[in-house]
Amino acid sequence: SEESQASAEEGATSASKLSDVVANTRIDGKILIILSGAGSIELSNGKTLETGFFMNELAIPGRALKKTGAELVYATPGGAKPHMDPGSDKPSFFHSEDSYKKHRAFLKKEGLLNGEANVKSFEEVLKGDLSKFRGIFVPGGLAPTVDLAASKPLGKVLSHFHSEQKPMAMLCHGPSAL
Repeated sequence: SEESQASAEEGATSASKLSDVVANTRIDGKILIILSGAGSIELSNGKTLETGFFMNELAIPGRALKKTGAELVYATPGGAKPHMDPGSDKPSFFHSEDSYKKHRAFLKKEGLLNGEANVKSFEEVLKGDLSKFRGIFVPGGLAPTVDLAASKPLGKVLSHFHSEQKPMAMLCHGPSAL
């Protein structure tokens, strides 16, 4: 729909701005990338829509963070494999065909397009040393509205980062994790 296209373009602009912020920064350490484990969302008309993270909202900032030297650690509810929203897998959400290809290759290399990514559960993250993380990033897509807000373990992770005054960045529907 036109509304979802406009929202995706807005997300691409936000993702690009975040990418610009970190472009000349060196980040040594881990960044926790919070993703949904949902692959679909039930609509008010009773239909189901296939969803997941929006490609540009994860790939642009994720690739930029990786270029700074950051280690990306992915986590979802229960350690479920994240899904990419199939409607976001389009060059029109990027500034060029070349940009689309580079960012898609980044997601593939990270194992996020084929289910091979090493994904932790929020419980696993809590059992580890949260002080090792420099910040949190939550990309959008509709999927975060399905399972992130109700996750008590995620709430504990976010509370820790808040109390330690560590950076938390969220795009589009990402703030539904709060």
